[in-house]
Amino acid sequence: MFKSTASVKRNFKAVICILAAMMVFVASFPLVAHASGETVIVGANPSFGISKSGSVYYGFAYDYLENMKRLTGHNYVYAYGTPDELFEMLLERKIDVIPCVTESEIAIYSGQTDSADAVTTTSLSLMTKYCGIYVSANGSAKDITYGDMQTLSNMKIGYLAEDAERYFDHGRFKLSEMDSAAFILYNTESQMKADLAAGKLGAVVKDCYRTWENEKLVYIFSEEECFFAVSGSDADLCSALNSAVAGISINEPSFVSETYEKNLSRYGAQIPALTQGEKEVLNKKKKLNIAYNTESSIIEHRSGGNISGLNAEMFSKLEKISGLKFNVIFCDNLSDCMEKLSGGEADAMFGGVNYGSMSSYSEYCLTRPLTKSPMAIAG
Repeated sequence: MFKSTASVKRNFKAVICILAAMMVFVASFPLVAHASGETVIVGANPSFGISKSGSVYYGFAYDYLENMKRLTGHNYVYAYGTPDELFEMLLERKIDVIPCVTESEIAIYSGQTDSADAVTTTSLSLMTKYCGIYVSANGSAKDITYGDMQTLSNMKIGYLAEDAERYFDHGRFKLSEMDSAAFILYNTESQMKADLAAGKLGAVVKDCYRTWENEKLVYIFSEEECFFAVSGSDADLCSALNSAVAGISINEPSFVSETYEKNLSRYGAQIPALTQGEKEVLNKKKKLNIAYNTESSIIEHRSGGNISGLNAEMFSKLEKISGLKFNVIFCDNLSDCMEKLSGGEADAMFGGVNYGSMSSYSEYCLTRPLTKSPMAIAG
């Protein structure tokens, strides 16, 4: 990561500019579609973040839409179907929107039409969506290392028929390292789940929204940002959804992580297996010292030796998953953080850390973004 000692300076005037720019950003998406009180029909499927039990709908996208009601004024009703069926219904305007859709899924499922703009998406991502390979947390493979393709290649691996187009290309699984695995097709999720629990399967491949209990995530693939998909001719609805997503991102920055934890981390699901390197680190060190740039953050709160806010929530989740403990060292600015890091007093740093501020420090690496709230500077 990167070489100079330049620091990021923020002052009160810059903060005001940022907040003003955020408000302009939200205002740029007018709520003009489907007038308040009008019904919007939503396509529902577990792969798109909405599951169904009897007459009850639930899931990440369901909670997201329920939260959006106050911003859009829509009444959301749901139509359940397979991915193929839902995209056909969207193209025929029998439903209005499908949530949590990636660009790759649009390319796969909207192949019934030659029109390039038949389906469009909102501008702002709802979350990073992915497919995963899972083993039983209580089964014979419970101690598998993350990414151990050799072991996975010798397993029987279940998958759902309705998801086959996402995982296989001309009959071959998308991960060539697993060509020798025995893939078993299932027509129902309940039977696949039962067979994994009974030990008849070594692993299953499924969408991250299909959350089961007592499972361990051993490999992630097909990671993409996901959006609301609407008919290309329904620009007003797309604008209304854009405005609502922007409003949630700015005014409720922890909503997505909390909704993710509620729906995707239930019963210990989505807990990744450790890589070999991570296992070695945990054997050597149980606590990490984290340098915190107090100059940078407008969303963190400090009380004595503790912080609260988005990063504090992230640390709590990381501690739960990894078994590590985080000790926060308060620093005056980015340069102070870098001194702690280069001198060995800190193992990592946060606060104002992004690709821009770290562009001069090539000897360090960055994690993925902790948040995706829209930010801008006006001036």
